[in-house]
Amino acid sequence: MTHILESQIVTASYCSELYKLKGDYTELSYIQKTIATSIKYIYESTNNLENFSKLDKIVGASIFKALTEDSVKFNSFTDYERRTFTAYCSNMIYQFFKVYPPSEWILVLREPIYHEYYNKTAFVFCTDIILRKRNDSRLFFHAVDFIKDVSLTPLTDLYKHKRNLVSKVLWRAFNKFKLSYFVFSFRDFNYTNNMNLPPIESKEIIVDKEIKLGAHYQHLLNADNIPKRLICLDRKCPKRKECMKDE
Repeated sequence: MTHILESQIVTASYCSELYKLKGDYTELSYIQKTIATSIKYIYESTNNLENFSKLDKIVGASIFKALTEDSVKFNSFTDYERRTFTAYCSNMIYQFFKVYPPSEWILVLREPIYHEYYNKTAFVFCTDIILRKRNDSRLFFHAVDFIKDVSLTPLTDLYKHKRNLVSKVLWRAFNKFKLSYFVFSFRDFNYTNNMNLPPIESKEIIVDKEIKLGAHYQHLLNADNIPKRLICLDRKCPKRKECMKDE
């Protein structure tokens, strides 16, 4: 059976040519990915903590672990760049902690995976983290996905559908619960030109009707038959040169 990732669904919905060229519209930058991965490590490390006096050390160790996951890229940086990136990631993480401080929230699930089947194809979804309030008997969960830009979501229905999938997963373990679902994006690192942008942006995904993705699934499955756009205005597309070389 063919397996299709949610990143491929979003990419195909944004641009079938980008999908055919094996691009990924959802891909985070190196720094954005480092921040998101660090946050996951931090919550894993703090779930059972009662004393948070060593939180700074946990944050530092988590950032280093996340930065070095791409060892080739990390080794290409100077010491100054490493210190700069670490400080930047730390600042973004503590901005996130203003919303979800580890002293008040615990990690319930990291990267749970859900499958949905359509036309003999398995479509695979994943949520970055699911959190719950510490020492709170109420089953009030917050699901969080980290995306590259909350203002550039090409397929809002997908995230609404994911919220329903998260609910189904939680329903298997809990009879009664309340779920909120948010997408977050972190301002990407840049030495000069984006310091006036908000460091973190978020958006709550609210479902006001039943969402079906069948049309989007079919669009992806038919991507090879969709003609190339005559004009592409996305000058930052990572596959732009490859896409336009035949023009």
